[in-house]
Amino acid sequence: MARLQMPGFFTYITNSNMLKNIIICGDFNAHSLLWGDKPANKAGKLIERLISNNADLAIATPPKLNTYFNPTSGKFSTIDVQIVSINILNKIYIKKIENLCTDHFAIVSSLNEPASILPHIPKYVNTKANWTMFRNKLNEDVLSFTHKSHTSVVTADTRAEAMTSIFTNTANQAIPRTSPRKTIPKHTPKAWWTKDCQIMWRIRNATRRAYLRKPSPATYLSKLQAEANLKRTITNVKYNYWNNFANNLSRETSEPRIHRLISKICGKKTSSNPLMYELIYENSHYDNDIDKTKLFAFLFSKKLTSKTKISPHKS
Repeated sequence: MARLQMPGFFTYITNSNMLKNIIICGDFNAHSLLWGDKPANKAGKLIERLISNNADLAIATPPKLNTYFNPTSGKFSTIDVQIVSINILNKIYIKKIENLCTDHFAIVSSLNEPASILPHIPKYVNTKANWTMFRNKLNEDVLSFTHKSHTSVVTADTRAEAMTSIFTNTANQAIPRTSPRKTIPKHTPKAWWTKDCQIMWRIRNATRRAYLRKPSPATYLSKLQAEANLKRTITNVKYNYWNNFANNLSRETSEPRIHRLISKICGKKTSSNPLMYELIYENSHYDNDIDKTKLFAFLFSKKLTSKTKISPHKS
């Protein structure tokens, strides 16, 4: 959006009746510490002023999303911004498509549910290219095609398709391409994490950004309340999950299953055949699955409530 048009556009938005239910997104060429890592420029200050003067609007762009790649400096920045009404801030999902077709990354936004994942499109890594091999192979293939074209009748379309194929094949051999990301996330999400936790987490982040944007007793109080609500929600969700887990333990629960469930709760990857060790608790040895399971259930019950009077007894 041209900078000369932005003030008039934002003035129109401010004077309209659409602030309660609106989504504004685009390439504003705007820098700000609210959504990036660079100080605010002229366009960024206009957006900051728009948010500060309208309590119904908020920045939905996650911090440091890096939506733009500068081929000259080789650095990333966030200049594509999304502004939404505060009442739909917790319902919008924003995803960056990692396939860089131009100098901007594609941004997919959706309401109420995450956007579907698009298939991976490989891109060339020019910094790791073997340009000597590319040049020699290209010259060889072009000379070979030129010699063949002189000995037979070749149409313009055929010539164009052949040259495109030569360039593509040569690039595939001399320039490495990116591979799709692994389907397994780097950090396995916690098993107890729920949608309520996600909502409270987004509210906490929004109030933090509001306080950094405009420090005041009201925004500071809102930030503290959001942090307390998030902590309370996580504590309750954890308690309910652990309580349900402990209640489902029985004599038939195997130790490998317990090991997998605990690792899942902690957000760790598990192996199918974990190593088993002898357990020692209060000078007592537990070396079989049944005794270990009973001990584990007792320790869980003791942790969850102080009224539990069950004690472990070996069979």
